[in-house]
Amino acid sequence: MTIYYCGLSDEPFADNNGTSPGTAYRGVAGFQAALIGIGNATKLVAGDELRVANEGNLAQFILLDCGEDVSGWGIDDTVQHPDLDWTGVVTQTNTDPGGWITNNNFVLICLDSAATIDDIFNNEGIENASAGGGAGDPITVATLTASSAPGISWDAGPSGTHTEGHIKIWGYNNAFDTQLTLGNYATLDGFSKTLNCLTTTAETTLIWFAGLQFTRAVNSGIDAIEDSFIYNIMDNVSCNNNGTYGFSGGGFNRIRESFFFRCDFSNNTSRGVNRAGLSNLYLLCTFINNVYGTFEVYAGTTIAFSIYHNNSTDAHGDNNFNCNFLCNIIDGDGAGVGINVIDDVASRIFFNRITNVLTGVESNAVRKGTVVGYNYFANTTTDISTDVTDFGGNIDGTTVDGYKDRAGNDFTLDIADAATGVNVELAIDALNSLFFTMGIPFKYFGLIAGPNKRGGKQ
Repeated sequence: MTIYYCGLSDEPFADNNGTSPGTAYRGVAGFQAALIGIGNATKLVAGDELRVANEGNLAQFILLDCGEDVSGWGIDDTVQHPDLDWTGVVTQTNTDPGGWITNNNFVLICLDSAATIDDIFNNEGIENASAGGGAGDPITVATLTASSAPGISWDAGPSGTHTEGHIKIWGYNNAFDTQLTLGNYATLDGFSKTLNCLTTTAETTLIWFAGLQFTRAVNSGIDAIEDSFIYNIMDNVSCNNNGTYGFSGGGFNRIRESFFFRCDFSNNTSRGVNRAGLSNLYLLCTFINNVYGTFEVYAGTTIAFSIYHNNSTDAHGDNNFNCNFLCNIIDGDGAGVGINVIDDVASRIFFNRITNVLTGVESNAVRKGTVVGYNYFANTTTDISTDVTDFGGNIDGTTVDGYKDRAGNDFTLDIADAATGVNVELAIDALNSLFFTMGIPFKYFGLIAGPNKRGGKQ
């Protein structure tokens, strides 16, 4: 096992080996190099740990199609606008490993801190001050064919093993000596200019992510494609304020057999988690201020002890089959559905607290078999639609009041202040009151601290 280090805010990029804080991988390009092994970076293998600190600007990480062969350009070459409007360095060409640059005309560069993708104008070209000239190593490219900010791509099939352990990618403080605590993150920030913060395109297995934030991508904080996110752990990870999805699996089994613990999927333009996968466990997570908190979960997935709040259409939309919603707090904005299991077969919905929605649990007559029992409903027009099996034990409250805290006092659950996060104490009290009394206070298990706490404590 080897420990590597990456400072996401460190500039400029340098081709470091990452084996000590003094030779840490630098910036988002250094993070990319660490994942797949570019230049002096060693590709992560089972048992390795990558300690990540600070906040990285993905809008500086640019893929260029130069329209001609630039495969002779080298890592750390200095590149620049012909009039020096911006400068940067080469971080990867088609001759370097990694797989996703598949054309000699393509090059990845990292711009300096004053520039982003908005400063790249294809018709103005690029110069390489380190190039020798000639075929494959031109000094000047007069016109670029295309430019984009794709984000980080992990497509080399990384995997931990059951004998050597997970590959660990964990957020740390500036000194790399203290792992970040709950609600604090090392951050990959797309600044609303980057396609996805992280894309996994090959089978990515037995990876342990902790203390990381993926925010402000044009599309998704994390996009798992090609059945690529399997047997992984996400602990204290936040995917928030993205242009479409917080975390997306494009097919029913692309997010599979993974554990999401104390994660936050909030303030995304469409869905907190899109196609939440096959046989996964979501525990102590938050889904706040999305259109859908979660959308489509598949066979064997369980969402438990989590908080949905103020998702504008449905807290959960469009289930598939054989899933579990257990012990969640689901609070709407007066519209939509708490748990929408249209076209669902044989799921179980028990011990949830569902309030302030038009319909608590909704299905349809096409497929039946979902069982609903021992839930608390309040401020709903309809608690349970007629197309599910009412197991019994459900409580129809007239208000969201009436619960007791651990001291025996009445209180009203109020998780409306999404700007500062959910009211964790009241949420914990509601779970204790509704479900069972635990031998140790439930609060010591911890909930996510709240959405959009960027950067973490250093």
